[in-house]
Amino acid sequence: MTDNPITHEAQKHPFDRNTSLEPLENARFRGDFPHAYANMVGPYGGITAALLLKAVLTHPERQGEPVAMTVNFAAPMAETEFEIVPKVSRTNRSTQHWTLELVQDGAIVATATVFLAIRGDSWSGADVTMPQVPQPSDIEPLDTQGYMR
Repeated sequence: MTDNPITHEAQKHPFDRNTSLEPLENARFRGDFPHAYANMVGPYGGITAALLLKAVLTHPERQGEPVAMTVNFAAPMAETEFEIVPKVSRTNRSTQHWTLELVQDGAIVATATVFLAIRGDSWSGADVTMPQVPQPSDIEPLDTQGYMR
């Protein structure tokens, strides 16, 4: 049996390839412009948001799961590498607040805030099954004579 010539990186989905981040010193990350998601003046906003969120999700100080995120697009992203600077703003018993900057050539391109929470045990509900009912064509029309108009 021969080895598959396709590398592991090439087998990844374009989204996974375009959200790859390289850890740097001081808990920063480096990434490359996501060419597969390029638009007229930079990448689509969703891929930029995904890159910022991934920096938090892969950060060693992360606690909890994402609950909310706000992204501010300050300038178009240039077709070059970038750096993401994540910072834990505050950690509480079950929540964590982050601020992030996406920087290219020393200028901020986007900022974000991310709110994480450790979800505790809670009540849950079960979906109710639709009861068996007759088809609308099998039902006699309702006699509405005498109803207020």
